[in-house]
Amino acid sequence: MMRMVARNMRRMLLYSSLLIAFDPAQAEERGAISRIPAAATESLDIHDWLTALTELDYSADELRRWVPNGKLATVYAQLAEVQQSLRALRTLVHEKRLVTAASDNVETNLSDIQKFYTDYIRQPWLGDEKAYQSPDAIVMLGANQPTLDQRLAHALPILQRFKDNSIVLSGGGRTIVLEAQTMHDYLVRNGIAGDRLIMETDSLDTVGNAVFTGLALAKRGVGGGNVLLITSDFHAPRALFLFRSILGPQFRVAVSSAPYQGTDLSTRIDSELRQEATSIHDLLHWPAISNKPPRSVKDTCDVFFQLLLRHKLYASRWDLARRYGDQCVLPR
Repeated sequence: MMRMVARNMRRMLLYSSLLIAFDPAQAEERGAISRIPAAATESLDIHDWLTALTELDYSADELRRWVPNGKLATVYAQLAEVQQSLRALRTLVHEKRLVTAASDNVETNLSDIQKFYTDYIRQPWLGDEKAYQSPDAIVMLGANQPTLDQRLAHALPILQRFKDNSIVLSGGGRTIVLEAQTMHDYLVRNGIAGDRLIMETDSLDTVGNAVFTGLALAKRGVGGGNVLLITSDFHAPRALFLFRSILGPQFRVAVSSAPYQGTDLSTRIDSELRQEATSIHDLLHWPAISNKPPRSVKDTCDVFFQLLLRHKLYASRWDLARRYGDQCVLPR
């Protein structure tokens, strides 16, 4: 009797692990591309599921195609979740060789994505060429120190070259010192006219950078055009993806990348990919209702509402709802 209970418990735990590792409904919601069979919800054919994991092998062309639409980040985050479940599976099965082989191959794919990303961000700029060569507006993205100083040093000659462009300084930050104020003071000290600078101090992360920059531009009557972002190279793909997604097709967006000089690049890349996947899942869709699939956001105000409803940094920030209530109005 006890052995039967133990077997049933083991089966339930294994089933739960597989569901955590790969939920097809969740993958469809995220728009991910995956070759992992949904064994957990079909026949619980663990062998086939693990075998498929041992055979995963993404080409560089696939990875490159997935960067602009966010699928690279989604796949990376899913593989990281799978890896966690495989570690749990090792304690639940007697025959560990196939689990180990699957785990090793997933780890190889995660490493390959990191290596690809490291090479990819070495490009001096990403995005729309017209926006890079002839921007109508330039957006400086804030950061903690010393990363912010690296971005400012990179930005200064660009801002001096484009002498007539408005410059949005985007970043409230999460310390007592406003990132936008730090950027403002540095640029004015180095000869950039103060009347070119637009202070955006409500954003606390990259999604907020895009939302509140979009609202700041709209308030000044800018409904489209060429936007050049300035940020760190490790941050460039996520920033580009989010600004394109949130500002909408009426804007062309490019990003000029400041080379990162820290020693923790691998950790930052891991964080960038995971955060982008979370944004896609949590903020670029309205929550699913009943059996209906989630609906994609339509515009900047849609994402603004998502921030207030679902983002831990902005949840219940009714001061923001009041401040931007004339621009973002819920339908009655």
